[in-house]
Amino acid sequence: MASIQQRGKYTWRLSIPLGYDANGKKRTPARKPCRIPDPSLLQSVDKLDEFDPAILKSTKSLNNFLKTSTDATLLRHAKRLQKFFEEQLYKFKSEIEDGDTHNKQQRISFKAFGDFWQENHIPTLEYTTRQNYKFHYDTRILPYFESMYLDEVTTTHIVKFMTDLRNPETKIGRRRNGKPGPLKSATLVFVYRVLRSIFSKAVQWKKLGENPMEGIDKPAEDDVKKPDAYNEVELMQLYEALDDDVNFDPRYKEPRYRMERMILQVLVILDTTTGMRRAELLGQKRSKLVFHYDTESDTWACTGTILETIPAFEDGKPVIKLPKNNESRSMAFSPSIAYMLMEYCKELEKQLRAAQGRENVISFEEEDYYLFPNLKTGKPLHPSTIRKKWVSFHERHPHLRYIPFHGIRHTATSIMIAKNVHNQAIAKRLGWKNAKMVDHYGKIFTTVDEASAAVFEDILPAKLKIRGQ
Repeated sequence: MASIQQRGKYTWRLSIPLGYDANGKKRTPARKPCRIPDPSLLQSVDKLDEFDPAILKSTKSLNNFLKTSTDATLLRHAKRLQKFFEEQLYKFKSEIEDGDTHNKQQRISFKAFGDFWQENHIPTLEYTTRQNYKFHYDTRILPYFESMYLDEVTTTHIVKFMTDLRNPETKIGRRRNGKPGPLKSATLVFVYRVLRSIFSKAVQWKKLGENPMEGIDKPAEDDVKKPDAYNEVELMQLYEALDDDVNFDPRYKEPRYRMERMILQVLVILDTTTGMRRAELLGQKRSKLVFHYDTESDTWACTGTILETIPAFEDGKPVIKLPKNNESRSMAFSPSIAYMLMEYCKELEKQLRAAQGRENVISFEEEDYYLFPNLKTGKPLHPSTIRKKWVSFHERHPHLRYIPFHGIRHTATSIMIAKNVHNQAIAKRLGWKNAKMVDHYGKIFTTVDEASAAVFEDILPAKLKIRGQ
């Protein structure tokens, strides 16, 4: 119940209980200082204090005095002060309730709405996005807001949350991999996206009148590393190491193990010459490759079509989705790549036929098998397997500079730009919606800058070229 507590001779503290939070825990009462401005009331305080200083210590002590006292004069003073305190408590309670524009009976806890949001919105997202949303919600957002009602969360709360998120000393700001230092800006942006999704849906579904995310700026991505890529010399070294891995490593003469190495070799070479995304490579099937022989040049050519991608696995099964931007695309392969793919497909089919059985049910008649499969099951490789193979390869060849596997796509991009391939052709090959991305990458890669500088080498005056040698 509402109460008073004396703090000084003429000062009191008003206290209003705020009930329980969304977890059933008792809230800290709302408190406010109270002074008596009326001189006549101050005289009443003096009279009661002179009789017994304990009378005005609290609501309980004042009520006890009113019940037990028989002194009419003191009772009159006590009742005047009781009325004053009741009026102050009523005003304070009204101030608190005026700030609550929602019906108490219709309030929903942040956690309850979060469960509703997960049940009704998360399933509409792509698999990897679903996993990331759930992870950040469970590990960072819910622990912070769990004890609050949804309508209690203000813009100020979210500002404080984002500040704590940047602090590695806080529970929500610690990195889950145990490494020291603050969270990366990409993580901050993703958490921001999840929060924005939650409160946008709360407004859309009529659970909130206003979105507390309004006025919250998206975190700056100021620690994003420049895309890494191989230059042409490093790429030649990479090709040599891949070839050594397949043909000259005495430890892996058994056909199946040699095939495992060949899968990585073809995967990397195909990526460096096409710039396909990892999920696009994993979705490639033999049936989508079309080989044709050119009698005039006496060479084989090949075209491929990207119709599906495999970004992840769910419950042991590949998640199959359309390419990025929901558009399929075809691409041509050079004669060397066409020949490599022909030989590779022959070897791969031998290994898959040898493994045919209860697990492997590939249809060879329709050539409907994945180009980069698990040799036991015929299923496409798991995306994480590619990274593991790439890391193991570099451990066997420590003289090569390590870059993330996605850097191979950057390598293809930088070399095509450096070789003056038309921007539209590059964008089409890489699956970009427009050619503006090509301009962006052209500003980043050192290879492109060096190629731009070399353009003038052939037209420089002879004396200047000699001087520079």
